Amino acid sequence: MNHRSPWHPLALALALAPAAAGAQAPATNEAPASGGMAASVPDVFVSSDSEGFTTRKIGAGLYPLYEHGDRHTGLHLQRTTYRQDGWRAQGESVSLVHRAINPRNALGWQVRAGVDQLDSRQALTLDASYSLALNPATTAEFVANRERVETRTALGEGLTLASAGAGLWHQVNERLNAGGMLQVLRFSDGNTRTQLRLRGVYDLLPEHGVNVQVRYRGFHASDTAVPRRYFNPGEFEEVMALVGMRRRIEGWVVRGTLGLGRQQVNADSTTPTQLAELSVTSPIAGTVFWRARAGYHRAAGLQGPDYRYRYVMQELFVTF
Repeated sequence: MNHRSPWHPLALALALAPAAAGAQAPATNEAPASGGMAASVPDVFVSSDSEGFTTRKIGAGLYPLYEHGDRHTGLHLQRTTYRQDGWRAQGESVSLVHRAINPRNALGWQVRAGVDQLDSRQALTLDASYSLALNPATTAEFVANRERVETRTALGEGLTLASAGAGLWHQVNERLNAGGMLQVLRFSDGNTRTQLRLRGVYDLLPEHGVNVQVRYRGFHASDTAVPRRYFNPGEFEEVMALVGMRRRIEGWVVRGTLGLGRQQVNADSTTPTQLAELSVTSPIAGTVFWRARAGYHRAAGLQGPDYRYRYVMQELFVTF
């Protein structure tokens, strides 16, 4: 995509992940655990966009501490290949992964911290989140990330992005859930982006798993004079209306979302946006666990308002 921490992520993960894995016994309301060791082969992520930029990430993991697909600790290796108009770059990464999510309510924490090498440049990477219930109706979420900016020019110059954010989500009544998240994103070229996301979800047909949603996304950039390595308007806003679906079929969970909206870049006229997502998750407990997701997004990009992005990914865990 057009943009794809102040503390050391490897040190944090090494210090916390093993302790958390041993200290957190499965709660009685979680899925039953299979226990033992597992491997994930292959982990696949493939994306392409309307600017001819493609990304392919192929990975494998070994998880000596494995209970189920949402609770495990281990090591993950990945090879990433970028291509665009005859240009090609390839990198490798190694990451420590810890995941402790309650599959019944999606609360808990996960961290993936590692080192990524692309050509001769190394970068520390981090993908971490923590969510908890403040009371029966309200949950809080905290996120932190550090990654490469995934455009051809930004990758060639070693540009990175670090971000942190916090959000609140509240169950207003039996059918309505609303909330938002505020994030601050710091690019290594000195630019800072402040981003706000808001979301309201109404269960239209709860017996069929159908909901309607309204989403807002807006951000402000502190420096638009930096070189054009990534999509960087001074102001951006997007409002989208969506229909969502969630169905459980014999332990399998299928989710889908379709959305249409309008966006505005700086003071330009508004233009259309589109979103489509589909995900499938196998039963959480067992000797094999599989999840996959695919998506499409039409929005503004580096070359104009009609940027299109597509992706597909999968993870497959096998216990032994």
